[in-house]
Amino acid sequence: MEDLATANVKELTPGAVKAAMAGVQSQDLWQVEPDNVKIIPGYNPRPLNKERVRWLADRMIANGYDRKQPLGGYIAKDGVEDVYFLTAGHHRHAAVQLAISEGAPIEKVPMVSGPRGAGMAEITLELITSNEGNPLTTYEKAIVCKRLAAFDWDSATIAAKAGFASAQYVDDLLLLAAAPLAVRRMVMEDAVSATAAIAAIKKHGEKAHEVLAAALVKSGGKKATPKHMPDAAFNKAVKKQARPMFDALQKVTADPVFSAMSDELREAVIAILEGLKK
Repeated sequence: MEDLATANVKELTPGAVKAAMAGVQSQDLWQVEPDNVKIIPGYNPRPLNKERVRWLADRMIANGYDRKQPLGGYIAKDGVEDVYFLTAGHHRHAAVQLAISEGAPIEKVPMVSGPRGAGMAEITLELITSNEGNPLTTYEKAIVCKRLAAFDWDSATIAAKAGFASAQYVDDLLLLAAAPLAVRRMVMEDAVSATAAIAAIKKHGEKAHEVLAAALVKSGGKKATPKHMPDAAFNKAVKKQARPMFDALQKVTADPVFSAMSDELREAVIAILEGLKK
């Protein structure tokens, strides 16, 4: 692998934009007034981080709006009027409004229009596919998957279009999105990992909250993860004793007394041995 730490980076000489872009179309890159961009109520699954908005606003006040970071939008009807609705860049949009309110001379910002003919399902999918720089949390992905499922997308379709590893992963996210509020709140507040919550829901059902609460206590008030789950210590011990257990059961099957055991007990011993072999 090339070591880029000492690489010599080619210095660039500024060129003429019009000459370089001759014959190139804008592909719906517009300059819009931030106040004219509408917010879709309930669309963004990620609450705005005030500290990040403040940080971005300070950068804009100092350097202006970074034109290499356009907002993403979708043209739709608002009553009888055709307007831009925001689909990507919620933090940047809030930050530029804050910067303008504090005197930054920013009149317009770049905005890219989504593909013509896209429906709400495709626009919703963009919440996952357009957030690579700052990916959604597992719970935020679960919210988006729940919305996509409401458009009659099955788990395999969601996985393929969102770039997830498998339909099973989507099923797990949907399970989390449908969990009782008490469980979801623990994940939202980052008290419990999404992985631990999903495992608890699968195994303990309606008692998942109680199990997760116990795991949180075991974590010492820190974030509860699968290692804090009640069965974690037992599973770890079983794994550690797997080899001695396998050796002991092999001796049992070789002992003459094995043939005197009941059929049920012999079958149980053989099943455990087969499982350990796998």
